[in-house]
Amino acid sequence: MILRNPVSEKFRKWLVIRRTVQASVIGLFLLFPLTGLAWIQGNIGAANLLGLSIADPLSVLESVVASKKIYVPAITAAGIVVLFYFAVGGRAYCGYVCPAGFFFEISSSVRNLVLKAFSRPKRSGWNLDLSPHIKYFMLIGVLAVSAVTGVMTFEIFSPIGIATRAIANDFIAANPGGQNLDLFAATGASVGLLVLAGIALFEAVFSKQAWCRLVCPLGAFYSLVGRFSLLRIKVDHEDCALCLNCQADCPAKYVLDRPLAKEQGFITMGDCTNCGSCIDACPSASLKFALRLPWQK
Repeated sequence: MILRNPVSEKFRKWLVIRRTVQASVIGLFLLFPLTGLAWIQGNIGAANLLGLSIADPLSVLESVVASKKIYVPAITAAGIVVLFYFAVGGRAYCGYVCPAGFFFEISSSVRNLVLKAFSRPKRSGWNLDLSPHIKYFMLIGVLAVSAVTGVMTFEIFSPIGIATRAIANDFIAANPGGQNLDLFAATGASVGLLVLAGIALFEAVFSKQAWCRLVCPLGAFYSLVGRFSLLRIKVDHEDCALCLNCQADCPAKYVLDRPLAKEQGFITMGDCTNCGSCIDACPSASLKFALRLPWQK
């Protein structure tokens, strides 16, 4: 078994891949307001890409329970997205696509600077000890409120929507027709950015990526999808040195508890974002992506 020192390695393959995908997704949805290209329209919540309609599954589900009506094209567009993340990992959306998740990852770097300024350990710090199950209650709550009020509740305060509208609003001058910008986007970007900044400040001081890990209803939805996803991270127990570097770098450390205890060969918890941080950190190369069949654990 050949060990490598992950701390001294400058190239972290999966971090580079994730950052490239995140930047590409944001750039992709800037193309329409910037250029008016017909082959990409909409935003991360709902878009038409090369003639294929895709939609945020939670937004569609909220719309169904709020309106008490089923719109088949929207269900189909959401179904395509669900099938995609069933294949690649439910919370891969959070790790690779979500603009708010990208923003809050950057805030984690600010958090590390704050902890360093107060001479606190980067990996301990001021972490609030909250249950990761809170987000599932949030998911149930937004759906219940949507059903009672007839209003798509999560869309009002969603950092994802705020980030998307703020990004698009920066380029409103390049798209005078404003085909994909509603009145709220044109007037509310500044307030939305303040909300994002407030969440980021809270995370920088109190808890790393708390919104994504603990609160986000969309994260809860994709966690449920992720429980059955095909692409998972596999642990080779024979090569594993139990150095725990993987768990130290993981944004949701508890997903590695059972694999490290040799109770299972794959990371099967839905909260895993397939971010690859554990793979980058592993000195024995005992972690890798692999297809997991439904009966494997």
